[in-house]
Amino acid sequence: MIQNLDKNSFHDLCDNALWIIMDPWSDQQKLWDLFGTPKECRTDIQINKWNKLYADRIYNFLPRVKNWLVIADLHVEHNGNFFPIEIDTRFKHLRIIEHAKLERNDIKKYIPKCNKIVYTGFHESYCIKHRPYVGLERINVENDNLNVETYIALELVCEVPFWETDKRLQKQQARRDSKNNKYIKVLDSYK
Repeated sequence: MIQNLDKNSFHDLCDNALWIIMDPWSDQQKLWDLFGTPKECRTDIQINKWNKLYADRIYNFLPRVKNWLVIADLHVEHNGNFFPIEIDTRFKHLRIIEHAKLERNDIKKYIPKCNKIVYTGFHESYCIKHRPYVGLERINVENDNLNVETYIALELVCEVPFWETDKRLQKQQARRDSKNNKYIKVLDSYK
């Protein structure tokens, strides 16, 4: 459900919450070439161009937030071989932790005192929600004694380009209408 934050609450999130950029890879197509394009995704869309709009938005929003964390693997294993996977160079100066190296409770050392997280990045219905230990729907369940308040930055999360646009939009709207998900508008909200 979209949360209408007042100016002070919005600035409090920018100043005190942990803002996560999930999987900001510079070349996600490389991953899809290795592992195959997910069957429900459109093949007529170049995923790197699809993602770039949101990477640009996140990059432009960086100065407004004090506490960023990138969560992305920097190497992937395929058929016994390891391949480097670069994150967008605009985010390399931020703290980075790798999914593959995460274990239960590792995320706790990054959680600020305010106990709030705002998710950004790629992709809203997959990694942002379901990554082990750090995904929106898993963070409070898979870590001991953790009860963080979670938000999703509406304009800073990218959806996967599914074939069925109407179905994708319906699912997206259902998530945004759900009381279980707190979305916040961040662009042009409070300058």
